[in-house]
Amino acid sequence: MTGGRYILLNRKYDTNGSDFSTPLNFPKYYDLYRGIYDEARRRNASITACDRTLDLGRFMREKKYRQYDGLLVMHFDDIRDPALSALTDRMRTVFLMNDASDGDSFTGADDVQAVKLLVDHLAASGFSRIGFFAYRNFRYVSRRLYAYLSCMKDRGIAPKQQWVHGYDFARGVFTPPFASRDLARSTYKNHPPVFYKHFEQFLAAKERPDAVIFDTDLIAYNFIAYARSHGIRIPGDIAVAGIDDIQNITDPASVEFLTTVRIDYLEMGRTGMRLLQSSPPRGGSARILLPGTLMVRASTQRHADDSADAFRHAVERLIAAQTDFGISNSAFSARIAHALDLDRAYFLAKYKHVFGVNFTAAANRWRLLQAAALLRESDIPIIDIYSRTGFKSHHSFNYCFKKEYGISAQAWRKRQP
Repeated sequence: MTGGRYILLNRKYDTNGSDFSTPLNFPKYYDLYRGIYDEARRRNASITACDRTLDLGRFMREKKYRQYDGLLVMHFDDIRDPALSALTDRMRTVFLMNDASDGDSFTGADDVQAVKLLVDHLAASGFSRIGFFAYRNFRYVSRRLYAYLSCMKDRGIAPKQQWVHGYDFARGVFTPPFASRDLARSTYKNHPPVFYKHFEQFLAAKERPDAVIFDTDLIAYNFIAYARSHGIRIPGDIAVAGIDDIQNITDPASVEFLTTVRIDYLEMGRTGMRLLQSSPPRGGSARILLPGTLMVRASTQRHADDSADAFRHAVERLIAAQTDFGISNSAFSARIAHALDLDRAYFLAKYKHVFGVNFTAAANRWRLLQAAALLRESDIPIIDIYSRTGFKSHHSFNYCFKKEYGISAQAWRKRQP
């Protein structure tokens, strides 16, 4: 079939007609649109783009849908909207990228295959705590999340709640924190502050993953920016992967850094248009899933020097060089974090993760080692020793010393040769 008039419906955004890339800076949508229009021109078909400004109720009442031969649907605020159901019941319809139900004619990515490629790659690279970060309430995001859970189960690995964002293990339900409508009302430049709150919560887990798959490249790019500003090394501290292989408008260099699965959105648009023209007027359905291509880049490639060992050695060197133990624990940790070019809060969390104890407990032990050396090698009064090593009172010093060595500081000094 060639020729005909078709509607391209996107109820999620005000797209200003068909110029989808300008208001959102999402190149994948631009490629999807371009594929649709290229195929339509090749087939002598015309496309009318309609967005959220379309009064769908009036469109139905006035039976304007009769002027068209078919409908392409990209996004819809509520897939259960009766107006959408009424429209698709009356028109030949194909959903693109984000379908409403499993019974729809649909052209999209093979999300299960894409996630499996990433899980297999990360597992083969030696990562064992592989997590998933789901952020948006789209069907394709839920498919990717459930594909991740299935892949992990096939490997005999039970993911922990701390590794997964956007899924409630207790209830067994998909729980993305950011609704589609909220995302639609934001722009790319406004995303980071919203994203960052969720990144902080994710990284605050006691046992966080050593690698994480993000639901899309967009979220992964924002995580990379967050990591850079907070001293988190990728992949040294956590490996990162996305899905889409789209251009990053604000940071083009990150495209060649992020491991991802390339989705051919241009071909998706073309395929959707072809499927629409070949579909029966009403009834029946066909689903075409486009396989992705794994793009392995630096964000998941392990360093020759293991991150935990490198961190441990660096901290131990700094502690060995420390001469002033009279400062507070907060100033002490801030000094070391600064020397490592890390955010202090992140340094404290990483220290506990690598060494197995919190920094304050470790710092007190270093102070006691310094105090023991002074007790053994000098005649400095005990009152001066405890203040020099950072203890706030004689009682605090003696309590900690006795807990560590079994006797008081004074008794310990008397036993030294």
